[in-house]
Amino acid sequence: AGRDRNAGDDDSAPPGGGRGMNALAAGAALAVATLISEDAATLTAGAFVAARTIPAATAIAGVALGIWLGDLGLFAIGRLARRAPVVARWVDRHWTREQMQGIERRLNRGAAVAILGSRFLPGTRVLLYIAAGAFEVSAVTFVTSAALASFAWTVLVVLSVGSLGAWW
Repeated sequence: AGRDRNAGDDDSAPPGGGRGMNALAAGAALAVATLISEDAATLTAGAFVAARTIPAATAIAGVALGIWLGDLGLFAIGRLARRAPVVARWVDRHWTREQMQGIERRLNRGAAVAILGSRFLPGTRVLLYIAAGAFEVSAVTFVTSAALASFAWTVLVVLSVGSLGAWW
């Protein structure tokens, strides 16, 4: 009867526990939200971490997964566009086969670094990811590099906002 209602609570756990279905649902919602607005979802995840609404690992996993899936979508758009007859004709009018092969070789040579770097350079990502798909960058290289980039970016932003959020 006289037991402190907070006694035995894990101080590191967010209010409401942040575990099980609630955490899973929050992570999934953040992943879907990134497909609408990456920036808003990432900042919101950081705010949730600062407020201790969900664990940092859940916020990072949800946002990184959503960003990565969106990146794969851009790559797929490039792959599909290149196969479209109207795009193929446009490319054929503007570049010779040798020029196209040269572009593809250069992109493949520097793809991993370019993909990682583009995550941190505003305005470069969408065009690069679609071009990577269109110019036949290795799918393994793209998938791996995009996963690393989205994870690194998400950790940096979510933990920064989560840490700074306590000051607001």
